[in-house]
Amino acid sequence: MRAELPKEGGEVEPNDDPAHAQGLVIDAEGGAGAMTVAGTLGRGDVDVFKYAATVPVELDVEVTPPERVDVKLEILRPDGTVMARSDAGKRREPERLPNVFVPGGTALVRLSARKGDANLDEPYRLTITARPPEPNGEREPNDTIATPTPLPAGAVGGGLIAPRGDVDFWQAPATPDADGNVTVSVGGVPGLALDVRVRGASGKELGRFKVASGAPPTPSTVPSGGEACCLIEVRETTGKLANPRDRYAVTVGK
Repeated sequence: MRAELPKEGGEVEPNDDPAHAQGLVIDAEGGAGAMTVAGTLGRGDVDVFKYAATVPVELDVEVTPPERVDVKLEILRPDGTVMARSDAGKRREPERLPNVFVPGGTALVRLSARKGDANLDEPYRLTITARPPEPNGEREPNDTIATPTPLPAGAVGGGLIAPRGDVDFWQAPATPDADGNVTVSVGGVPGLALDVRVRGASGKELGRFKVASGAPPTPSTVPSGGEACCLIEVRETTGKLANPRDRYAVTVGK
């Protein structure tokens, strides 16, 4: 056993639950800023960090684990419920949530290792970046039909397909043309093929189309079937790939 003084930018135990979360200060002017924290995960250990947003921000959170550790990354609401998670990597592979929307107030970051994994000799690196939200950007979590990101009619929205298996839902008002059709345009993402489904207000699927890797936005005509429209569902076709850097574009209109 050895005693050490806490290191600046390092994890401080106990921080195993939301009630004992370690505070993070990363705000700069306008809500933008970044910081990196180093810590260790022992067997059965959980580390929780707390970030207080003074203005609406978009968080990019990434953790890189050391040897012998497969880490799970979660973003929690103040009540401890999970808002977003990433657990796609293997041992030593990073986990990243690139665009979690925090409207203001507290967000919690929770790290945990796979059962049986531990490394008290080498640290993980947790990097959190806060920035102003993208105009008409998706608002994660928006991965269910009950939590779509609103998009004004005719506006161009932008979203990221990350982590692997990510699904994005958008809600955009659209007035059908004289033939009862609406137009939906989705631009592609480098390295990913997208599957787009257009749904009515009831959730019924009205149309479906694919978007090739890096393809420019191309209008697709979808019959509204007399339903109020539209809910737009965007996902990567295989569920095995992601791109946390390049945004697709989505527009709904006549």
